Amino acid sequence: MKKYLIILILFLFSSLSFASIVQLEVSGKTDTPMYNKSKARKVALYNAFVRAFKKIMLEDIADEKILEANKKILTKNIYSNFNAYIANYTVLEQRLSDTSFEVIVRVSVKKDKLEEDLRNLGLPYWTQSKQTNYTIIVSLLYFKEYADIESFKTLLSSIKGIEKIQEKSVIKVGSDKKMSFSCISNAPVKKMITAIQEANRELELVASEGNNVSFKTKRD
Repeated sequence: MKKYLIILILFLFSSLSFASIVQLEVSGKTDTPMYNKSKARKVALYNAFVRAFKKIMLEDIADEKILEANKKILTKNIYSNFNAYIANYTVLEQRLSDTSFEVIVRVSVKKDKLEEDLRNLGLPYWTQSKQTNYTIIVSLLYFKEYADIESFKTLLSSIKGIEKIQEKSVIKVGSDKKMSFSCISNAPVKKMITAIQEANRELELVASEGNNVSFKTKRD
């Protein structure tokens, strides 16, 4: 009985540890030809790891402005301490030329550790709730029939992250019409645009300004 209990505890511990690891495939490059090969490889790896960290951090924010505004803090406390967040990595490919050195790596990042340290730094990114709701106005331009609106609304309802949809307005644009929906979403605009386009390849992004997004069908 004791043996089975130990195995169960080890299994649970292993599962919990694995759950905090995020695996990504990223590239890193240095364009400084004065480095020798060994140093250039280290710089390229560092740049790849930084790119991996940024990808994880950008999962929950709309753009890179927050990261850029806190670049010095991140470089000093997170990026320069990259070994603390890397569980393991594998170099898949490396390319050396007269002017650059590039690596492509598969890296496993300790996401929980990264999140904890970011939170302790008190950055704006981590003081916000991950469940922040965004009000996004999504519009369909140049629709021909009411059935097009129903289809578009059904599509919006299928998008992960949109919690509530409300018909906002119909505006006449010349001889055409524009239908707008007010969407409550727990995902930022950039993610919503990607999700909508992936759900229907016939939709083309016409405009995106702030939390206002407009689409039209590519056939029009």
